[in-house]
Amino acid sequence: MSHVIGVDASLEAGPAGLRGSRSRSPHSAHTPPTPMPMMASTITTSGQRRRTMQVPVYHAGLARHDAGVRLALPRVVLPSLLALLAVTAAAPAAHAGKPKRYHIELIEVTATAGLPAETADALPVCTAEWTKVLASHPQMATLDGAPDAKAATKQFKKWLAKKKIAGSYRMNVEITSYEESLDDKDASINQEKRLTVRLELRTFGETFPERVMGFAAEGSATIKVDVGKKLRPADRAFAIKSACEGAVGDAMTASLTKLALPPPPPAPKPKKR
Repeated sequence: MSHVIGVDASLEAGPAGLRGSRSRSPHSAHTPPTPMPMMASTITTSGQRRRTMQVPVYHAGLARHDAGVRLALPRVVLPSLLALLAVTAAAPAAHAGKPKRYHIELIEVTATAGLPAETADALPVCTAEWTKVLASHPQMATLDGAPDAKAATKQFKKWLAKKKIAGSYRMNVEITSYEESLDDKDASINQEKRLTVRLELRTFGETFPERVMGFAAEGSATIKVDVGKKLRPADRAFAIKSACEGAVGDAMTASLTKLALPPPPPAPKPKKR
């Protein structure tokens, strides 16, 4: 998942008003007006996320008296149709349910060997971001008041079930790729600079106190920041923090998706000869 974030935000909008014109036929006073031309607006975030949205806007006129078609349903069919619609609307709500809650304890955040030296600056930032997310995510639960997991494993499992916690995990995080680059924003001008930070990480989690099940997921983010003619430490810190936030959020979503999957079926026992 890629994120594009800027330092300063500005809004450049096209014409605010919608102009309309109506042309009427000399033969009918109810001829619909002609569609209006499209409306364009431009949103710019510090120069690197620029998107122009052109949306055709149409104004509906009065309906002609001779253009309507009325559909009549038999009285016997209508109650059945209404009942079918009610059942269809209630079906998604019945299957949705509440998302499961888990306890995930962060062990440490490390980096793959051979990455650039700048990766060391991202390690504490990613560690702080993981700590914040695991403490604030609505699907995360604490173990406050739980029995000792190792000394009283059975009581610990009963406590998890009572608190409706689907599982307790310990997780390691590894930064697998990191890159920083400072390039000219416009090669023809060669003055304005743009900092790009790319970060990829993966998670490894397993249940505790019994190591019977695990999960692995990945997350990534790419951040581009316009920094002017000179790179300031604050701009670089902002880019690193934004990259960590994006990659951690991506990996957290992927991890919860993996945990929500049903466990694989047990391996078949070998047949006795």
